[in-house]
Amino acid sequence: MADVQTAADPRRQARDLRVALEGLAMALASGDATAVLDHEPVVRAALAPRDGAPALTSEARAEARRDLEAARAALARCRALGTANAVLVNATLDALGRSAGYTRQGAEAARPSRSADLARV
Repeated sequence: MADVQTAADPRRQARDLRVALEGLAMALASGDATAVLDHEPVVRAALAPRDGAPALTSEARAEARRDLEAARAALARCRALGTANAVLVNATLDALGRSAGYTRQGAEAARPSRSADLARV
């Protein structure tokens, strides 16, 4: 009997999540903001709850576990790339005497330009 994976199969869900996060990591590494935004619905779909998951054999659980471990590694890469991108953007904005205006914590207060301080050096 063939091993058929349905939409609710945890192995398929784990694989879909791994593929979505690996794609997001590649988009983040490319620096292409449009590609990053294009991956949002893909990640959302991979995380959507699905009903009717079948019982898994030990081999199927091992397959799902491998994909989940790879998804965790891809998520860590996404976090590292996101942090690196934020540092680069903030450094660029700082060099221009501007601020991002909005962060994960919310809106920032406008800060004075540091370029005026550099002019005195």
